[in-house]
Amino acid sequence: MQGPVLSVVVALYQIEHLLPDFLASLAKLICDETQIEAVLVDDGSTDKTELMAREFTRQHTNARLIVHTENRGLFSTRQTGVQASTGRFIWLVDGDDVLLSLDLEFVVKSVVSHRDLDLFCFQYVETRSADIPKLVGNGVLKRYKSIAHGLILFPLLYWGNIWRFLIRRELLLKYYRTTNMRNDMGEDLVLTSWLGAETRAAMLADQPIYVYRRLRQGSYTETLPPFERMATSIGLFHALCVKNANNLDPATRTLLALFSLPMREIHRSESQRVHRPDMVAKCEAIDDIVPKIGATRTELAELIEQQSISLRPAAADLRARRILECLAKDKSEC
Repeated sequence: MQGPVLSVVVALYQIEHLLPDFLASLAKLICDETQIEAVLVDDGSTDKTELMAREFTRQHTNARLIVHTENRGLFSTRQTGVQASTGRFIWLVDGDDVLLSLDLEFVVKSVVSHRDLDLFCFQYVETRSADIPKLVGNGVLKRYKSIAHGLILFPLLYWGNIWRFLIRRELLLKYYRTTNMRNDMGEDLVLTSWLGAETRAAMLADQPIYVYRRLRQGSYTETLPPFERMATSIGLFHALCVKNANNLDPATRTLLALFSLPMREIHRSESQRVHRPDMVAKCEAIDDIVPKIGATRTELAELIEQQSISLRPAAADLRARRILECLAKDKSEC
């Protein structure tokens, strides 16, 4: 392969207190200057984030910094980084988390063996504090399997964690060139849902490559007022389940509808209480489309079995049945 195998695109904004841990982990990862590069994008920070990132790029020749003079949001920050990258695959990460070791040799061999691979899916570790958990093991891949035909990974639709994935650069360029669904609160879910419809083949791996620091103070979602946060979520799922439904495969649409179940009662009631008929209408539209966009039990079972590591067919069929039952009931009955 010519050029770097991987570009690590880092979104930065107002994280000077958490950035040192991230940069230390990034430094270990990019020690191979021919195989990997880092593209750091600061989205108009006013603290010391930009200065710290600039010093890092001075110390590493395969890292560079791009600075937005004003805050543009997560969509634009990632778009800037993707367009500036040169790697075959891209890893979209956040500068307030921590990176673990990554087996680039595994990535290279997989791409050579499966030339239609568009996506790698790895595991992650979650912590609710700034502390970095100690991991047991040597990081060697224990098992993996390839997934074909572009069906979205089952756990993906529930969490939408984009930093679990290495994505072919051409696919990301297409996304940022064609999508108009710009929503910083739901950017990961929008992107991962789109990838589910576009990916030709994906590779699952057991190796954890990322530490997610959950619920950090000052995150985008925590700065929103409670109803604005709810309204943003309603708008996102309305766009995915209603406006964009024809662009997603049946199993993906069903899982999105399942994920939006809380809107049936809680969000609709709250929207009525604060006199927001526009939000009530979106909740009702999501509810109305659920029986129209569903997959069959066989389709769901095939999706779950193929894309969940070590899940037997019987268990996949049972889980598919439970999903379809939930779609026909209130959330409280599931």
